Amino acid sequence: MAISGLPESTVLVLGSVLGGMLLLQAVLLWRLLGAVGVLRRFDDRLERLSDALSLLTETSESGFQAIGAELERVGQTVTARRPGRTTNARVAAAAKRGQSVPQIAVREEMSEGEVRLRLHLAEMSQGTRSAGGQARGGRDGALRA
Repeated sequence: MAISGLPESTVLVLGSVLGGMLLLQAVLLWRLLGAVGVLRRFDDRLERLSDALSLLTETSESGFQAIGAELERVGQTVTARRPGRTTNARVAAAAKRGQSVPQIAVREEMSEGEVRLRLHLAEMSQGTRSAGGQARGGRDGALRA
């Protein structure tokens, strides 16, 4: 017997179509729930990445601040050099005045070995010039510091 005056074949077709639509909706719902799970995992990963990035940013900022503070501290302790004669000339003049190598090193803020090297270079320069080494415009090939 037909429902509401419809033939049985029509009811069977309508039942099959409704059953197929129900099955299709169930499959779509299952896939949607799977996609929501993927989104949750993605959200968790994104949150961890965001936390790591903020930690890296804070660490970098504090490192840059420490570097800046150190540069400011170092910049304040640097003393200005006296303008005028070259360092070799000042070292040689101090040695001629009878100052010792340690005294010159302290005044010029350099090591004693560097003072000795500059004295040696000054002696070599004076020896070459007195021997006629004034060629090339007064430059005799001695090392300059």
